[in-house]
Amino acid sequence: MLINKVVCLRQITYLLFSALMLDAQAINGRINGTVVDASDAAIPGDAIVITNQGTQISTKVVTDSQGAYTAPALPPGTYTVRVEASGFRPAVSTNNVVSVAQSTRVDVKLEVGTVAEAIEVRAQAALVQSTTSAVGETIQQRQVQSLPLNGRIFSQLVQLVPGAIPRGVATAPESSSGAGARTFITSSVNGTPWSGTSYTIDGVNNSEPLNAFINIAPPIEAIEEFKVQTSNPSAEFGTFGGAVVNLTMRSGSNAFHGSLFEYLRNQSLNARSFFAASKAPFKTNQFGGTIGGPIVWNKAFFFADYQGLRLRNGVTYNLNVPTPSIR
Repeated sequence: MLINKVVCLRQITYLLFSALMLDAQAINGRINGTVVDASDAAIPGDAIVITNQGTQISTKVVTDSQGAYTAPALPPGTYTVRVEASGFRPAVSTNNVVSVAQSTRVDVKLEVGTVAEAIEVRAQAALVQSTTSAVGETIQQRQVQSLPLNGRIFSQLVQLVPGAIPRGVATAPESSSGAGARTFITSSVNGTPWSGTSYTIDGVNNSEPLNAFINIAPPIEAIEEFKVQTSNPSAEFGTFGGAVVNLTMRSGSNAFHGSLFEYLRNQSLNARSFFAASKAPFKTNQFGGTIGGPIVWNKAFFFADYQGLRLRNGVTYNLNVPTPSIR
C-alpha cells in the first residue's frame, strides 16, 4: 500500500531584537573576575566596560571592595573587556567568548602608568568551570551547522553529551517537530526516561506538556548555540528530570549577513525492504534562508529565518490474505 503525502512544515519567521534580550541567566551568560595590582592587592572601584564585538553594545560595571566584578545577562557572543583605574595603565582583553548559561572568567592585573598606555590581556578558555557546580556541555554553532543529522533536528545533538542515548518516539504523527527525521530526535539522559528532558528556546518552555514532545524545532542555520545540563542545574530551572536543554537563537549585528540552503534526500541509495516487492519511494526537500543586520547602528538589530519541508514517501505494509484453499 502506497501513501503519498506532502508536508509543509516550520514556515516560521522569527524577528529577534537584541535590544530586547531577556535578563535571564538561563539563556544568557556572564563575565566575572577580579582586578588586582602588581602585588596582587585588590583594586576597588575600577570602571569596567564590557563590549559585544559584533554589536558594539556595552555594559558598564565597577569592582567591589574585594576587587571583584560581575556582568550578568550577556547574550552569547564575543566580548572585549576594558579596565580603567586612576594611576594605572588601562587593560584591554579581547575575544572573550560568552556561551549560553555559562560564566566566563576574566581576571586582570593592572600596572602603574598613564592613561595613554594600555595593557593587552589575552583571553584563554577556562579548562574548569570554577563558578558553578552544574554539569553539562555547550553545543556550539559550528557543531550545530556542520555535523550531519538525519532530518536536521537540533535535539539529535543532545546525543553528543556523555550519558545520553537515543530514545523516544522516532516518527510520531503528533510530533510535527520531528518531521523529516528517520531516527530518534530525543534522548534518555543518565538513565531517566526521554520524556524527563526539558527544552527551552530563549528562556521560553519548548516542551509539549502531555506527551513531552518538542514544540518547535527551529532551522539549524538560525541557532546560535545550546547548552545541555545533565546534573546540578541552578535554581531557575525549577523541576528537573533527565536534562535541561537551553537553546538560544541567533541575533543580528552591525554587519549584514545571510544564507540560503536546500538539502535533498531520495531513495537512490536506499535498500528495498526485505518483504516489499519494490523499493518504496522517498524524497524530501528541506530549504530556506536567513538574514540579519542592523536597524539602528550599535543599538538595534534584526534576524529572520525561513525553512520549508516537502516530504514524499511510501510505506510498506505486510498483510495476511487467504489462500485459494481457505477461500
